[in-house]
Amino acid sequence: MPDILAPGALVEWDSQAGGYWKRKRGVVVAYVPGGEDAVEALMDAGESGRLMGKRWSIDDRYIVRVQTGPRAIRYYTPWAGVVRAVAEAGGGSQ
Repeated sequence: MPDILAPGALVEWDSQAGGYWKRKRGVVVAYVPGGEDAVEALMDAGESGRLMGKRWSIDDRYIVRVQTGPRAIRYYTPWAGVVRAVAEAGGGSQ
C-alpha cells in the first residue's frame, strides 16, 4: 500500500455517478481504515458536515473536504487507492 496521505494534503480523484465522470479536488481531513466508522473519524478530526458516502466500508478510505459552492462544503469518502496527491496528479485547475 502507498504511504498514507497526511491531513491537509491537496488531492484529487475521478468519480462516476449517473453515467458521468467528474474529477473532484479537495483537502484530506482523515484516513479511515477499512471497517472503521467514517462519521466518527470526521468528528475526531474536529469537523462536521454532510458526509457523501457510506458510513462503513471494508475498504480503506479518506475523508476529503470539497468546497462545492461559496459557502458549501461536502465531505467525500473515496477509496484510498483512487486518491492522488495533486503534485502527483499533475495539478491543473478545478
